Amino acid sequence: MRQRLRGSIAFGAVLVVAVAVAVTGCGSSSSGGSGEKGKPATLQVGVIPIADVAPLYLGIKKGFFRRERLDVKPQIAQTGAATIAAIVSGNNQFGYSTTTSHAQAAAKGLPLRSVAQAAVAAHRPQDSFAGLVVKGNGPIRRPQDLAGKTIAINGLGSVNQVTVDAALRRRGVDTSRISYVEIPLPNMAAALSAGRVDAADVVEPFLTIGKGKGERSLLDNYREAAPDLTIGTYLTTGQFVKAYPDVVHRFARAMNRSLRYAASHPDEVRSVILTYTEISPAVAKKMNLPVWRTRLTPSDMTQAARLTQAAGILGASRLPNPRAMLYPAGGID
Repeated sequence: MRQRLRGSIAFGAVLVVAVAVAVTGCGSSSSGGSGEKGKPATLQVGVIPIADVAPLYLGIKKGFFRRERLDVKPQIAQTGAATIAAIVSGNNQFGYSTTTSHAQAAAKGLPLRSVAQAAVAAHRPQDSFAGLVVKGNGPIRRPQDLAGKTIAINGLGSVNQVTVDAALRRRGVDTSRISYVEIPLPNMAAALSAGRVDAADVVEPFLTIGKGKGERSLLDNYREAAPDLTIGTYLTTGQFVKAYPDVVHRFARAMNRSLRYAASHPDEVRSVILTYTEISPAVAKKMNLPVWRTRLTPSDMTQAARLTQAAGILGASRLPNPRAMLYPAGGID
């Protein structure tokens, strides 16, 4: 149970800072500009260097944001909690974060709004872009062998911890005996090889890279946690929505166009991924891509919140109001 509590505390520490900023009224003000009188709004958008965010980069390249008079500048972070802190502090106006991180923030009272989809779980096993991997020649052959073991995740309290927990419970594993340790995605293969962890939860491109080195995936935690799970969204603060509703609307419109374009142009997606990651063209060509869609509803947010609560991360907090987590309140289609 210690690692489960550590996950909640780690994210909670970020939220304490974020709540303090929000209460003092210093977060997410006019630093993004309004884009009035034909001038583009300059927007700092927090992202994680994974395949999920490829549509944002593709939309920048194709001029979808420029057509909306938006000058989007991606800002690299390592976790969804970090992007949320940057949004609330006002350093970024928007950011990619996971729905489970959003649920935790909402449960703490942060008025964040999801304005566009980011990625959803694969529909078929052969399309998986996430995996709980182990050594190919190691003693762990099935998910049930992970009872009492140590699993690497990219962030304590993250969507990866939440979905691994849910997927293993579905397989009958007592997850209270599992230890979760936080390791950056690029460092997980070394930790697994050295025996510091028994398994690692990875996403593309690290899933394909690991398979090339002999790693074996036991399951796709996203698919097994919940069907059609919304993994992440693009967020801003309620304060920014109130101050610049037109900018938010234009960002959502450009982001949705980018998502639709990415879903139908996989070759261009693979090319743009090379511009913000350090993977090789061979890996980019071989790896599975996330699933992208524009529909985002209150039920997507409720699903993420319930999974987070089941993992013991929301504690005694009530489930947040899913409609209050979205802009517009009814969701996006």
